[in-house]
Amino acid sequence: MSSPPPPPPTTYTSLLHNRAFLFYMLSYLLTQLGTWLNYIATLTLTSSLSSSSSSSYYSSNGSSNGSSNMNISLLLLLRLLPSLIISPIIGGPIADYYDKRKSMIFLDLLSSLLTLLIYPLSSKLQSLPLLYISVFGLSSIDAIYNPCKNSIIPFMFLNDSGKINKATSLIAIAWSLMGSLGAMIGGFVTDRGGVEICFYVDGVTFLGSAIFMYAVGEEWKNNKLNNNIASSTESNNVNNKPKTDYGTTFTGSIKYLTTNGTHLLPLLFLKSYGCLLWGSADLLNVNFSKGNEFNLGLIFASVGVGCLVGPLIMDRIKFRFMKGKEEGKSKEEMGFMVRCCVFAIFIIAISFIGMSINETLNSIIIFTVVRSMGSSILWVYSSVILQVLTDERVLGRVVSIEFAAATSLEGLSAFLAAGLLDFAGFTERGTALFFGILGCVGVVGPLYIYLRRNWGDNNKGYRMVDDDEIDDDEDDDDNITTFDIELT
Repeated sequence: MSSPPPPPPTTYTSLLHNRAFLFYMLSYLLTQLGTWLNYIATLTLTSSLSSSSSSSYYSSNGSSNGSSNMNISLLLLLRLLPSLIISPIIGGPIADYYDKRKSMIFLDLLSSLLTLLIYPLSSKLQSLPLLYISVFGLSSIDAIYNPCKNSIIPFMFLNDSGKINKATSLIAIAWSLMGSLGAMIGGFVTDRGGVEICFYVDGVTFLGSAIFMYAVGEEWKNNKLNNNIASSTESNNVNNKPKTDYGTTFTGSIKYLTTNGTHLLPLLFLKSYGCLLWGSADLLNVNFSKGNEFNLGLIFASVGVGCLVGPLIMDRIKFRFMKGKEEGKSKEEMGFMVRCCVFAIFIIAISFIGMSINETLNSIIIFTVVRSMGSSILWVYSSVILQVLTDERVLGRVVSIEFAAATSLEGLSAFLAAGLLDFAGFTERGTALFFGILGCVGVVGPLYIYLRRNWGDNNKGYRMVDDDEIDDDEDDDDNITTFDIELT
């Protein structure tokens, strides 16, 4: 008896037929446009205020002085620090316990208020401390917002891995488009009209985002996976034993990761390995731009181009790889994604080495595109892996822990780059070479060994388990997780 034909592949346009996801995407596009305008403006304002507090921002050979580099790295740290502290402790539990959509609306309105009032004031008063306070405040709100934003996607698609993959790729494409557009507009507007205009536009985009999230309505709740928890429990636990209660606090997610989710730990830090490298990129971009705001905008726009191209290319490769194979939580699909993540980190490392060879603007733009291709592939696939394999009851908290780990290493990378530039006597090219070698030897090397041991064809690491196999094997209850993955 022939098996039924497989369902047609999910397309990007078909995702937008989901009303909730459509308005979610419109909200996302607006916030990303404003975020990029804000980011270019804050970098420019920090550089300007640093130069006014020291003898000169740029020396005669065009390189930035130590004060500016450290001020910019401090700015980057203040943007990242809330994700390390606030996101896992507050943001994750809020995402798992409260209504995600209503939380996002409230936080959008709060962000708009802060951006319209405090940011322009820091520019008018020419106050670097006030700018730092504004950045930390907005980043703190964002640290609570992100777990809600990232964990709502599986609910919109009933945990369908194919649709989640496409949706995450589409979000990355949207991010890249807004990155290119926002960076170019931000560089142009900042150069011609000043940073305050960027801040005002950012505040308005938050208002628009709140309106679109309101338009999402209650439809996404109809797709909540709570109705499927019972059936999932029956198929994934021997003798229909109830699932462990992980509560609604941060400690519940730790309990989850240290019991039946321990296989996720290596995968939980995939983004972090990439952040250890690309955290230095923004500081290097400022130095490579030689103080020209328009050049800085072009470099950041090339980030968007790379992030647009990367997922599209890898999506076609994945389509060919998975043709005729089982999609979903199959070992083939998950293994392919893990391999893509390791390859993406390798691409990032190679791009830094390329920047160290030639620092002309055209060369920097080309290698920035290459680096961004790797970072977007890593971001998309590492996100999909967690969204598909993580129990929906703790997804918000697990995502917040992943983001906290990633941002902590991103901040460490930025400060390491500043230290190399300011205190170790490294040039921009030397710093780029350092991170390229670090990526190839210190990151890709160990990950390749892990990949061979756990995801190779003849490995004794992870294997996917069928539901009927679980039902027939009572003795392995402790080793079988709620994701149909067994540690062998």
